[in-house]
Amino acid sequence: METNTINLFESFSPKALELINYVGKGCRSKEHWASLSTEEREARRISNSKAQRKWWAEHFFEEKQERIRGSLEKQNRVFTPISILDNIPQDRLEWLVGFWEGDGGIDTKTRSTTIRFYQKDIELLEKIQSLVGGGYISRGGGIHELSFNGAERSLPFIKKFRELVVSFDKCEKLKKALTLLEFSNGVKEHEPTIPWIVGFFDAEGNSTLTAGSTIRIGFTQKDIKVLEKIKEIVGGNLTQEIGAWSLNLRVEEIKNFLPHYLKYYYNNQKRNKLVVELLCLAQTSPKWRIFVNGLLN
Repeated sequence: METNTINLFESFSPKALELINYVGKGCRSKEHWASLSTEEREARRISNSKAQRKWWAEHFFEEKQERIRGSLEKQNRVFTPISILDNIPQDRLEWLVGFWEGDGGIDTKTRSTTIRFYQKDIELLEKIQSLVGGGYISRGGGIHELSFNGAERSLPFIKKFRELVVSFDKCEKLKKALTLLEFSNGVKEHEPTIPWIVGFFDAEGNSTLTAGSTIRIGFTQKDIKVLEKIKEIVGGNLTQEIGAWSLNLRVEEIKNFLPHYLKYYYNNQKRNKLVVELLCLAQTSPKWRIFVNGLLN
């Protein structure tokens, strides 16, 4: 506590320091201190108890903490009780978990857990914020973050996500979070659903036009087991790249996946890019033109 007291004094205003200094010495004011003789001042310095200074330091520290708490409440004034998540449609909740497993995380370094979503497209984070009814968005240079700080905000997500989580890594992190928050974990890996896969694609998916009048659509991820689970549902070809694995869909698999994607997508930026690529493809390939016209009309 002595160390904390010293650090706290450094952050006080000059007026607060003066008050602590003179009242701690048993004086009413600076003038009272000035009226004392040299011997009296020395005697008061010696008798200045640590308990008095500790009390004053804690008094000012509590006021400072109240101001900090008030500021944080303004930043995160919208709470996310579990009842709000209960009102989200099941397919949209599955999308949310898939997106979080692709571009999200959970901080369990302290007892105060934090659920995070990361994304370059800040509009997508704002859509998620509107969907769940809360959260605080911090804007970065290239990557933005939507966070839910503390047990009161993060626990509803943890309880819901454990019912749908697919990857082993995220499963273990949810277990750790529940243990820290003194809840029974009961977390296990699940099989991905189509909305979950679309959410994961909105986070980790990619599309590009290739030579030969075709389009490449796939997923990139370090965890091959997650891609293997996706492959069982939508197909694709697994290949190893530098530091990651890729699951690329074949033409027929792309045509089977796209109607599901357009039904459940939430990433407007990725969807618009994909539609432009399909329209360009339709201009060069009669077979793709028939498919794209049926898909978009």
